[in-house]
Amino acid sequence: MQPLDFDQIDPEKQRERWLDCGPFALRIAYASPAEMGRFRRRLLSRGIWRESHQGMAQVNPGREHDFHLELAKGFVLGWRGVTEAGSEVEYSPEKMAAAFAARGDILAAVQEAIIEADGFFGRNGTPPI
Repeated sequence: MQPLDFDQIDPEKQRERWLDCGPFALRIAYASPAEMGRFRRRLLSRGIWRESHQGMAQVNPGREHDFHLELAKGFVLGWRGVTEAGSEVEYSPEKMAAAFAARGDILAAVQEAIIEADGFFGRNGTPPI
């Protein structure tokens, strides 16, 4: 845990948290319901998502990579403990999208963290602790 220094707190700074994934961690951005709505509309307008009959959004067939990349760009800010050929890898949305495609468990963990934060914002108006 980092020290708490009130001189370093910026109320305008994007809220984030580390999602512990065992041997590595992902830095996830908190998203308010309004931000989630903008994300959803962007994916719908670009044809990446479509509405189902039940009103749920689904990824259009063949657009999975686009969805993974938009998710990485919108909500994953960084990582630690990710390696390639034994060396730390610098974060990039493209590499994160490739990880989402290869590892459904990572994709599910990130989506769950985003949905959890969105639900909390919806009830309380502030990020979860």
